Amino acid sequence: MFLVTLLTLALLVTAIWLRPASTNFVRYLCWLTSYRGSRFHGSVKRSGAKIGYRVYGEGEPIVFLHGGLSSSIDWFSQVPFFLAQGRQLILVDTRGHGVSTIGRANFTYQNFAEDVIAVLDQLNISRSDFIGWSDGGNTSLRLAELYPARVDRIILLSANYSPAGLIDPNFSNFNKSWWNTFWWKIRGSGRTELINKVKSLWQNHPKLTPSDLTKINSPTLVIVGEDDEVALHHTRKMVAALPDSAFHVIRDAGHMALMTHAAEFNQVTLSFLNKP
Repeated sequence: MFLVTLLTLALLVTAIWLRPASTNFVRYLCWLTSYRGSRFHGSVKRSGAKIGYRVYGEGEPIVFLHGGLSSSIDWFSQVPFFLAQGRQLILVDTRGHGVSTIGRANFTYQNFAEDVIAVLDQLNISRSDFIGWSDGGNTSLRLAELYPARVDRIILLSANYSPAGLIDPNFSNFNKSWWNTFWWKIRGSGRTELINKVKSLWQNHPKLTPSDLTKINSPTLVIVGEDDEVALHHTRKMVAALPDSAFHVIRDAGHMALMTHAAEFNQVTLSFLNKP
């Protein structure tokens, strides 16, 4: 009995310490069990990999692309919010992450972008908004560059256009985060290969230049945490190069702002998407 009480107290203290992210995750679980709207999941095969995705709701689509060494479950603070706005949400697991298998293709943001296009083709979605966090933001940039006809507006959270933008290419602090630690505890087999591939990706890609960014015409909202793993001066150069861009800094936020500062991130993003 004493052990159970001690464990309960420890969980309670942990939940309070991790707020608001932990509170949002509990709310997400409650929402998930009660949601009765349109939803389905599927996958598409490409380059030896099975790319898994989930779709919620109906309406104008938004594609959500998560960060490296994580999965689409990271959007737990966004799914109920944006679904309530009458949008269709497509959550894609990057190859090797979540329910997607690793395949044989090299890990590049172009390959990730082509995986996303394969998902959209299977869903018969010709054009969409994109919300990308970290690696998902980098993939969104490549989508806008390579497939401009498929991309409407893009929201980039903690993205970089070259490895020089990373304060620490190994993301040491990110790897120690509570959510990433939890995810990898339950991730299972294959994580060593995936970690090596992703860290090599971070150190060598993306390979865009400010000149490349000037060719991206999609309206773009660039968001970064004040204490992010992506350097603020790098983000400002990105904003300056993008022809149609807006910029927002989330104060007192790090690389996990979609969880730790979800209310601000959601509202700023919604305001951008609702602009005529």
